[in-house]
Amino acid sequence: MAILTPLLAFLYQLPRFYRWLLRPYYVASAALSVAFLAARKLPPLCRGLPSDREDGNPCDFDWVRGGDHCV
Repeated sequence: MAILTPLLAFLYQLPRFYRWLLRPYYVASAALSVAFLAARKLPPLCRGLPSDREDGNPCDFDWVRGGDHCV
């Protein structure tokens, strides 16, 4: 019963959650996030992008430097 009750509550609220999640601005935000990652990480797309990196690698993020790693 301890597993069944939360599962049923989750399934009962699922349609309301999907209505909230599938609003146009959430879908557009997710699409823009995926497009940014694809443009920066896929070699056919990122080869033509400008880069300010010291190594000149356009397929890596500009804020990632060789020896410095953010914690």
